[in-house]
Amino acid sequence: MSYNFDQRLLHQTFVLDHDNYDVGMLRVNGIYYQLQSDLPVSIGDVVYVADIVGNQLIVQKGDTGDDSI
Repeated sequence: MSYNFDQRLLHQTFVLDHDNYDVGMLRVNGIYYQLQSDLPVSIGDVVYVADIVGNQLIVQKGDTGDDSI
């Protein structure tokens, strides 16, 4: 069985700020992921990683998880 590093991001919450967010991309540990959300997101928003598809993080707006990075 192979381990997928990206799976560690599931159910994590992030605050989008100037250090990690730029035009639909979230940087985590030096890796850029595209964000996909049903609502528009912007700097200052808290997002919850609900799913990962390829290099896209499917996020929901709001703090619905327990862990913050």
